[in-house]
Order: sequence, then structure tokens, then C-alpha cells
Amino acid sequence: FQEALAALLGKDAPNLSPAVVTRLTATWADEYTRWQARDLSARRYVYVWADGVYLQARMEDQAECMLVLIGATPEGRKE
Repeated sequence: FQEALAALLGKDAPNLSPAVVTRLTATWADEYTRWQARDLSARRYVYVWADGVYLQARMEDQAECMLVLIGATPEGRKE
């Protein structure tokens, strides 16, 4: 994580210690778990886009594919 965050924030970015990265990772994991379990039964989507985005880390031999879904509400808002 430190290398990725340094690339995004600059190599002199503060607070990139292993403890901070661990804390951020735990927070993001909790947020993701809540997001993944959210109730969509009251939502209405009139259109859904699906696409695969390929990501390749510098150290990996193969690119990983991440599925991305975007839904449009009747009001035209994308979620």
C-alpha cells in the first residue's frame, strides 16, 4: 500500500506508516462490507451499464478484471 499511496500522493506524503495503512485498510474493508450488504429493494434503475475494467499491477504477470456496474435512476442520476 505504501508504494501505491506514495505514487498517488507523492513520495513525501505524510502518515504512510504501516500502522496508518493497516488502519485505513480496516476502515475501507468495513465500509465495503456495509456497502455490499445495503438494501437495494426500494431502488429503481431504468438502465444498467456493465463493463469490465482490466487492472495490472506492475508486479503481476496478468491483468485482473474488475466488473463495474452503473445504474441510472428514473431522474437520470447514475449510481
